[in-house]
Amino acid sequence: DGQVIDNDGIVTNNLTVTGVINGAPVVNYKKYIALISQSGILDPIATVLENTIGDIVWTRSGVGEYLGTLTGAFTSQDKVYCISGNNDFDSTSLKWNSANDVVLWSFDSTHSPVDAALNYTTIEIRVY
Repeated sequence: DGQVIDNDGIVTNNLTVTGVINGAPVVNYKKYIALISQSGILDPIATVLENTIGDIVWTRSGVGEYLGTLTGAFTSQDKVYCISGNNDFDSTSLKWNSANDVVLWSFDSTHSPVDAALNYTTIEIRVY
C-alpha cells in the first residue's frame, strides 16, 4: 500500500505468503531430508540436512526394516510423499506406514531384505 516500515519486524496474527520470501520459494509442506546409515543390527543413524517436520526417531524393526517414528507427524497416507535413494548394489524403499511412522527397507540385488546396506542413503519425506 506504499507504506514504509521503520522497524525491524511486523507482528501479525495471521499472515499468508505465496510466491517467494527473500527469493526462496514458499512451499506448502513440511519436509525431512536426511542421509541414513546403518550397520550390523544397530538402529539407523540419520544425518539430517533439512527438517521442518520434527525429530524423527529411527529404529531397526527387523532384517532390512527400519521405522522412522514421530507421533502424529504423518497424518494420512494421501498427505505424505516419501522417496529414498539407492546404494551401489542395493535398493531401498520408503513409504508411509501409519500416522506415527514411515518404514524404510533395504534390499540386496536379489531383492531380499538385508542389514548394513544403508550408507548415507538419501531420503526425503514431505507432509502436505
